[in-house]
Amino acid sequence: MVSPDVKRYFELSYAPNAREITAVTLPRDQRQVRGLNLRRSQRWCNMVFPGVGGPYELPHIDRLGRFTGASVYTLACNPADLVSITASTVFGRLKRYASAHNGSKEANRHLREILRAAVYYTLSKNSYFMDRILCFLRDLKKHGKLIHKVTLKYLAKCDADKRFVYGQACYNANWLIFRACRPRDKSHNFNDRLDPSFLRDGGHSREKQLFKSHVTAICEKVACMG
Repeated sequence: MVSPDVKRYFELSYAPNAREITAVTLPRDQRQVRGLNLRRSQRWCNMVFPGVGGPYELPHIDRLGRFTGASVYTLACNPADLVSITASTVFGRLKRYASAHNGSKEANRHLREILRAAVYYTLSKNSYFMDRILCFLRDLKKHGKLIHKVTLKYLAKCDADKRFVYGQACYNANWLIFRACRPRDKSHNFNDRLDPSFLRDGGHSREKQLFKSHVTAICEKVACMG
């Protein structure tokens, strides 16, 4: 039985008698923190989110990569940063879980599939989907190929704006899984999943602003604790 004095946010400290602490506000230039993978860049989705917003309460993720409905840190950041930080953190938890059950070598073969699942879960908070992914991760040799298939099945039911954010995150997969320093900053390298003229300056201004507001709302919803 866990003592009530034992810290709820166990990812922040591995000490057996760690105690709960008050949520803290992180400085904007914070680079590392225990319990989260801080992945921030203005490049991976910069055509939608200008400047720094917030502050936002960063969601706390448990050891299995699931939302806990709580927050430990507050950070002034871009709405897109909420997605990249949370998706990278969920990915890290799932990768650790997969490595524990299958070994690092087998888990590394499915990193991109795991990241895609982490991005979808970050955007949808679908607990049933996460339960299925955790089941697949227990035996990657047998169920590893199902991860991407199930992710696509659920993604097909999403709206275009949510699929847009998913596509941008997956295009910068190497950055989110710490295999690249930063996302590409050339506009023609972005995988928009939409008509290229839609997000350019000029033309479709009303539709473009409406699309941007929908995408911003989706990214800010990641920080909702409910």
